[in-house]
Amino acid sequence: MTATQLSLTLTTPYVRGSATSKAAANRAQSRTHIDRSMLLTYLRKCGQEGATDEEQQLATGICGDRQRPRRGDLDKCGLICKTDRTRTTLSGNQAAVWVAA
Repeated sequence: MTATQLSLTLTTPYVRGSATSKAAANRAQSRTHIDRSMLLTYLRKCGQEGATDEEQQLATGICGDRQRPRRGDLDKCGLICKTDRTRTTLSGNQAAVWVAA
């Protein structure tokens, strides 16, 4: 799936009947496309080493509240996948490692 196909497939949700929610979603749509592209590019550069959510956030500068949903979008489209590996985060917890498909 190309970046353009992904952009057309995934839309930013909004509250039906709310003009302000729809307007905000439309504005956010271009940002989500950029975030997905940055994450996919980064994961492709990581190769089979992959990256945890935290590593993706640190490398791309995308905050967790934006990174996690965009990672979910890429996973849903089959562009990335979660491995059975984990790595230790800065806080000492284990986190899943993701790789480009």
